[in-house]
Amino acid sequence: MNRLCLEWNIFRKSLRVLKRNRALLHLQIVNQLGTLLIIALLFPVLLFAIYRMTRGDCPSPLPFLILFLVLTPIVIIVKTFLQGVFYSEMIRGFGEDGVLLKRGLFFAFLKRKALLRYALHLMTHGRGNVFAVPTILCDEEAEEPAVVMERARTTIQHIWHTKGRCRGLETLQCLPLLAFLLFTAGILFAGHAAAVTVILCLAGGAILDLLLTAFIKCAEQVYIAALFCYAHGPDEVGEFTREELKAGF
Repeated sequence: MNRLCLEWNIFRKSLRVLKRNRALLHLQIVNQLGTLLIIALLFPVLLFAIYRMTRGDCPSPLPFLILFLVLTPIVIIVKTFLQGVFYSEMIRGFGEDGVLLKRGLFFAFLKRKALLRYALHLMTHGRGNVFAVPTILCDEEAEEPAVVMERARTTIQHIWHTKGRCRGLETLQCLPLLAFLLFTAGILFAGHAAAVTVILCLAGGAILDLLLTAFIKCAEQVYIAALFCYAHGPDEVGEFTREELKAGF
């Protein structure tokens, strides 16, 4: 319960930061829509595959699968670049420079090669580091993914003395998923609903769950930017207290 209260406070403060920097909020919404697009393409593949195995007369999910395989690398590259824009200005926003989206776009463009290499690293390894993109932006010597990952890990271990992952707003992100699982269990327990009705209800519930999760992820990106600033400077960043920042890992 204490963890949930802590994350709720972090969530509220992150939203206040985004409210004052609406340009970055819009940027984050576009960024999270990329994730939703990938999942939205994969979800029909799974549904059609399940329906095809049970009924046999469902259209082939192959077109959705091809779109998923083609668009996923593009979305990852675009998302990484937009993260570069966001972190570039969010880190400045916690200081005295203010936020200027054009400046962020220009700076991310200057770092495009390193961001592209990191995006390719994500595609091949499937795992990154929450401080990887901020490290690319703030460390002139961090160009190659191996160097970026090592320096990001060093930053974490230097401040938090741990090799663990970022805890972030993971409890809050679990709540929409838990609600969706309970909703799914209720739909399946009903049993008498038609297959099409079940699929539509599950699809609607999944979309709502993804939207809520994406909204929480937008707030979490603000918190990660604050954590990176905390790792390199003040005991308090913006509205976040030392206790809230220490709880990041």
